Amino acid sequence: WLLLVPMNILVFGVDNLIFLLYPHRPNQEGLEIFLRTTLTFTAKGLMFGFALLLTAIWALLAGAVAHRLASDGNPVAVARSIFAVGVALMLVTASVITTRLNMRAFQRYDPSQDTPA
Repeated sequence: WLLLVPMNILVFGVDNLIFLLYPHRPNQEGLEIFLRTTLTFTAKGLMFGFALLLTAIWALLAGAVAHRLASDGNPVAVARSIFAVGVALMLVTASVITTRLNMRAFQRYDPSQDTPA
């Protein structure tokens, strides 16, 4: 439950960042909006695929570290703890980075220039 807030910040932050970098009209029709939507969803899919790859690599590393740390104890419990802490730190870090990128993009956003007609 604690990770829902940073995950929500990350998901909405990515959407807002894409809009701030490439603004568009919500009710626009035609080939341009179709291509924009296709590329946006492809980019989001690639980002979340990369995040899944990082999580899988972290799971393997957490298991290896746990087996070294808990040679006489329960390595499964230690691995779960290391994995949970690592995933939480990665998620919070990604949320903070996304928020900072949104702040920077919003500061450069000029409604008179960037709002489509």
